[in-house]
Amino acid sequence: MKKKMLVAVATVILVAVLAAGGTYAYFTSSVTNSNNTFKAGTVAVDAVRDNGEPLPGPMFYTGVGSDTGSGGVFPTGLWYPGMGLPGDSNYPVLRTVNITNEGTFNCKLNGFSATLSGISDPGASADFAKYLNVTVANINGPLWSGTLANMLASGGVPSSPRVTAAPQPKIYAPGGVLDLAFTVSLSKDARNDLQGVTPIVNFYFYVGQTS
Repeated sequence: MKKKMLVAVATVILVAVLAAGGTYAYFTSSVTNSNNTFKAGTVAVDAVRDNGEPLPGPMFYTGVGSDTGSGGVFPTGLWYPGMGLPGDSNYPVLRTVNITNEGTFNCKLNGFSATLSGISDPGASADFAKYLNVTVANINGPLWSGTLANMLASGGVPSSPRVTAAPQPKIYAPGGVLDLAFTVSLSKDARNDLQGVTPIVNFYFYVGQTS
């Protein structure tokens, strides 16, 4: 997704006024600097999966049936309770995404949110969000960890971060790339109402201008 920020610039003309003793005479002066041009900068980012995948597509996909991951070669396979947890044969289920700064300002990552669709039963949808664990990290360590339920956008509308990323020690400049690692697992407490469902999760990243 792309997000742009416009910076409004206001100009102020100052007029100096001097008072002369008991004569009550006033002296004024003003100066103008003409033909100034102001151009607003942009905050623009682009996110693509990595992990050696040859084509753009989702980070996580089963590779079963029509879920091919847009030509991806690293499917997760079908999910089950306990998948991706320590001791599981599929541990860890980790995928990466690259966020490129395509704007004109230095940027930092502020937070994340997510939306969930594809499950018609509200109870099963709530259970999936409750039992899917998500950890986001970069090269410096974890930025956020919790359940998908914690990350889900309020009212299903991702207008602002649902969760805040840990402070970023590195600010990335125009053209810079932030590599994020997403590790997911399904709790062993996941119930039978999740059998056969095909959840679709969209992750959103919020990037803001910084000095």
